[in-house]
Amino acid sequence: FDVWYRCIAELGGDLTVSTCGLADFDTMIAVYDGSVECPPSDDLACGDDTCGVRGGPSVVSVEVRRGRELLIRVGGWNDAPWSIHQSRGAGSVNFSLDAHPRPPAEPDWPHSARKNRYLSMVPQGLGNTVAFELTLTESLQFPEAVGLTRWVGAPFDPACQDEEGNPLPGDPPCSGEYISRVVHAPVFREWDEDIVHIGDCEVAVTATYAIRATMDGVTFSDSYEVSTIARPAPKYWADCVGCFDGIMWTGPNGEVNMDDITAAVQRFQQSQYAPPLTWVDVDGEVPNAVLNFTDIFQIVQGFKSQPYPFSDPVECP
Repeated sequence: FDVWYRCIAELGGDLTVSTCGLADFDTMIAVYDGSVECPPSDDLACGDDTCGVRGGPSVVSVEVRRGRELLIRVGGWNDAPWSIHQSRGAGSVNFSLDAHPRPPAEPDWPHSARKNRYLSMVPQGLGNTVAFELTLTESLQFPEAVGLTRWVGAPFDPACQDEEGNPLPGDPPCSGEYISRVVHAPVFREWDEDIVHIGDCEVAVTATYAIRATMDGVTFSDSYEVSTIARPAPKYWADCVGCFDGIMWTGPNGEVNMDDITAAVQRFQQSQYAPPLTWVDVDGEVPNAVLNFTDIFQIVQGFKSQPYPFSDPVECP
């Protein structure tokens, strides 16, 4: 008979179920989604002889989110009457969870495009409480700012919340595009947002940033690297789009022209063909997550080769 376990993950991470060195027979292990009706069908992970011994014990690993319910099946292999291996016997099962922090992931297009005042990421907290550290690692325009380290603040939806997360008056529709500000202290929380855009004075053009996750401020994940627009000449800070291909705008192309202005106007008019807000929201020492005529004016200034109008990241308030 197989032995079944039902468990709920207390944290997100990599769950390992092992009988390596713990069983004297040929074990098999399978992990199923515990929220489906019994009997389960498709397994999330399975293993046979995965401890490295033919006809021996097994081990499996599966990524889980906090609160996920799992069914774990431990049995023995038996192809009698030809089997020389034991399909039953004595043993124990070890359960372990590695809840190490994970770096953010790159969002899908169009949010993966390089932008001028925003960085975009997909949090991967697996339901855990984490904070995200932001470090400026390379800057063509502000080399003295390299090494500046801050934290990613709690996100808010500018269409329906203020920066403290409070609902705006009335019943405005939410956009689902979450904006985070840069803060000086870690913000530990569960990040449930699909995509977070980081916009603040510290996010400057022609710069590369490293974002790391931490659950305790001591142990950090690997870095996720993301960059703003690439051209170092003063005018290119206003490069918002490339060209319109009849369906959507392409990403910044190293040129500031009427296409950038047209794209901003489309966003102001809420056209279905407009680029994302974070492409064209260029105005404000701290981008205000709103597209209006001041943004269009700033793009015109960039078209006229006016220099980058905002502060050096190290001088930000």
